[in-house]
Amino acid sequence: MDVLDGTRRWAVVCGDCLEVMREMPDGCVDAVVTDPPWMDYETGRYDASEWHAPIAKVPPSQYMGLLFRVLRAPSAMVLWCRWDCFDEHAAAARSVGFDVRNQIVWGKPNHTAGDLDGNLGNRHECAVFAVKGRWKRDSGREVNLWIEPHLFSRDRRYHPTQKPVGLMKRSVSLVCVPGAVVLDPFAGSGTTGVACKYPERCFIGIERDPDYCAIARARIEPRGELL
Repeated sequence: MDVLDGTRRWAVVCGDCLEVMREMPDGCVDAVVTDPPWMDYETGRYDASEWHAPIAKVPPSQYMGLLFRVLRAPSAMVLWCRWDCFDEHAAAARSVGFDVRNQIVWGKPNHTAGDLDGNLGNRHECAVFAVKGRWKRDSGREVNLWIEPHLFSRDRRYHPTQKPVGLMKRSVSLVCVPGAVVLDPFAGSGTTGVACKYPERCFIGIERDPDYCAIARARIEPRGELL
């Protein structure tokens, strides 16, 4: 299945990413930037006020081999997750052939509530930075601690786990050059696709929720907004 036919710079496919990626040719994308559902939001809701639909966790062992297959070599991946599941995602990446090079830490200006008495407030998230083949940087050297703003208010978020455009733009700029094809198999509200517009990358997003697909397409359109 050729998602981009040469006349379009982006596409958001509505469907299960496991099924869609199985139909994609080997080595058809240049990079992966994604933020998969890394906890079970159906039983442990991300937001107790229930303003969003439940989201089911997809174990990385189910999709990591598909990511490796559709990536060209050499290539790179940035996969965002939380500190307590970084090892699970990194191990799954190594098991299919990725070389896990580093852990990117996103330092946020706010901390989570969580256990106020028995734990520390989390002010960071992590990303697995992994490569396929002999990938080399095409720009200046990056660092593994990124201080980037966070989306605080719900009126600036379309999705419960939405990342800021600046964070995803930095991720995209790290892994590939302008004109490259970036894949996000868990596209959500399309922030990775919005980030691809300004470094001028092509984008393939996959999202199984039709409502989020519509939001993502509207945001990525030429006149779409940039939240």
